[in-house]
Amino acid sequence: MDFFTSVLSPGSKQASDIFVSFYIMLGVAVFIFAIVAGLVVYATCRFRRREGREPKQFSENVRLEVLWISIPTFIVTGLFVVAVWIMSLVNPPVLGHKPDLIVVAHQWWWELHYPGKGGPQSGVTAANEFHLPVGRRLLLRFESADVIHDFWVPSLGQKIDIIPGHPNHIWLTIEHPGTYLGT
Repeated sequence: MDFFTSVLSPGSKQASDIFVSFYIMLGVAVFIFAIVAGLVVYATCRFRRREGREPKQFSENVRLEVLWISIPTFIVTGLFVVAVWIMSLVNPPVLGHKPDLIVVAHQWWWELHYPGKGGPQSGVTAANEFHLPVGRRLLLRFESADVIHDFWVPSLGQKIDIIPGHPNHIWLTIEHPGTYLGT
């Protein structure tokens, strides 16, 4: 039996999308680190202190100041656009869709309702163990009976908080059959 519990082995489309955003942001961070480290090494070697000479001082360089402000602004704006794009892919609005699974958090267990065609009471009810089909886009509704809880299965993507009186929803499309453990 396979046990997938790592965010590095996505088991759903949503987790794969989040993983792509991770690699985009990691790539940008590594690129920036390489440039900054290279500039530090260059400046250290090129402008090292010499006996009897004070380094040339300069100020009010408008081009340099505009560059120092515009490049980070451009990078942060780009990362923000990527994050918003991934968020819209991972968790689009519910827009009146009926949930495929209703999950109710209790203090020590999870109550699961698989709604039938006649509403939540006509389907199957289970405890603590989810069974979801592969390749089908599902809407999960989370409610809480008596406790503030959070739901996270690392391989399936996002973590969600469950608060009494405030239902939350997530979309899931399982890509690979298997057993996915939550934390």
